[in-house]
Amino acid sequence: FNDPALFAPTAMMDVLTAHMGARPILNAYGAVVTYPGANSQHVHREHPLLYSRDEHNAGLPAHAVTVLVPMVDLDEHFGGTQFWRGTQNGSVNDEPEGPSKVVYTQMGDALVLDYRTFHGGMACTSETVRPVVYITYSLPWFRDTLAFESHDALAISSEELKDIPENYRDMFRFARKLN
Repeated sequence: FNDPALFAPTAMMDVLTAHMGARPILNAYGAVVTYPGANSQHVHREHPLLYSRDEHNAGLPAHAVTVLVPMVDLDEHFGGTQFWRGTQNGSVNDEPEGPSKVVYTQMGDALVLDYRTFHGGMACTSETVRPVVYITYSLPWFRDTLAFESHDALAISSEELKDIPENYRDMFRFARKLN
């Protein structure tokens, strides 16, 4: 998991840097494992909008994105991810409006969601688990202090950090350093 080909593929970093206006860093990195029989996830944004007034949020570029990478092919049984188009440009309302779009991705695909987009994982009716790797990138000034109250968003040992090429180590600036 400390290979830049996984956490910082060149094409992904180029697109994110162009869209966000600066090279992003890692804000969170881990996996979500959904068990058979799990209900749909609650619909949510990863973080509240930056400003309390809609006109201040309108038209802002993304300050953080989450990339979801399934470790199995997702279908109606494993469940995909539903999201509401355009809600990253929306209002501070707590509920999305209109129909959602459900996306089923294949193992190893990358689904990129603006942090402000309403979304949620669908129910898992398969007989096996649904593992999904998530990687959250953000601009260097943003740190999500709300989503990870019960566990670290990102942690790395000193030895593992040394194994990462030097030009990528700054991406781990928010990681808790493990002994």
